Amino acid sequence: MTAPDRLELNIFSWHSPVDQAQLSSLLQAFDSNIDLAPTHYSSGDSEDPKVTYQPYDRHQFLADVSNFDEYEELPVLYRKERPKYEAEVSNNGSGLNSVSVMFDACLKVKDLSQIFDWSDSISLSLDAEFACIDPFWDDIDYEYIHSAGIGARDFQSNGLVSISARNWFGSHLVQLIGRERINNCDGYVQDTAWGGVRLDLVEEPWQANAETLSIAQKKIRRNLEDSGVFGDYSKVLRFKAGKNWVPMPKPVMSL
Repeated sequence: MTAPDRLELNIFSWHSPVDQAQLSSLLQAFDSNIDLAPTHYSSGDSEDPKVTYQPYDRHQFLADVSNFDEYEELPVLYRKERPKYEAEVSNNGSGLNSVSVMFDACLKVKDLSQIFDWSDSISLSLDAEFACIDPFWDDIDYEYIHSAGIGARDFQSNGLVSISARNWFGSHLVQLIGRERINNCDGYVQDTAWGGVRLDLVEEPWQANAETLSIAQKKIRRNLEDSGVFGDYSKVLRFKAGKNWVPMPKPVMSL
C-alpha cells in the first residue's frame, strides 16, 4: 500500500472554541498522543514569509485566547515534526463550528493507524455532529468522492456530500438516516460515547488503498441514498439540500 499524499480530518460541532473549558478539552485531545501533538501555533498565514510561530504550550495558548469573542479567529495549530499538519479551529459565532486538520505529503503508512485513533479522541472531545477523514492520492485515477472542502454553513444548509473513509455521526444524523439503514449499509459500525455512531467504509480504513475505498464508498452511499440526507453539490454556489435533510438543531444550554 502507498500512503496517501494528504489526509484531512474535518469536524462540525456546536462546541464553542472560545469557551475555555471546551477549548481546553479539545487541546487535551490534540495532546493525547505525543507523536501527534502540536509543536507550534501562529495567528498569521502560513503562506506569509513573515509569519512567526510560537512554540506550542497548551496553557499559554489558552491564556492567549482567553479574551477572544465568539467571532475572532483562533491561532492556527501546527505540527512541524513528522507527520506534519496544520489545524484550523473555526469560530462561527452562533453557527456550527469546525475543526480541520490537514496532514501534508510527509505521511507514511505506519502513521495512519494512530492518526485514525487520535481523530477518535478529537471527535469525542467535541461531541461531533459530523466528522470525517478523507485521504487524497494525487497521481492515482480513482472515483472516491471527498467531503473535504465543504464548510460548516453549507453542510448545515444542504446535508452530506458523501461517505468518507471514516465518519462520525451525531445523534441527529443517526435519526435522519435511520439506525437500521446504517447497520445494514455494509459498512463497519460502532457506537460512540456521545450517542452517535462511527461508520468506516472498510474494516481497517487506514490500510485500504484508493481503489478499495472507492468501491466501498460507492456501495455504501448507494445503500444510504434513499435516506435523503445527501445534498447536491454538483454546481458551484448552487447547492441543493437533500430532500429529507433537516439542519442540526442547536442544543439548548442549561442555566
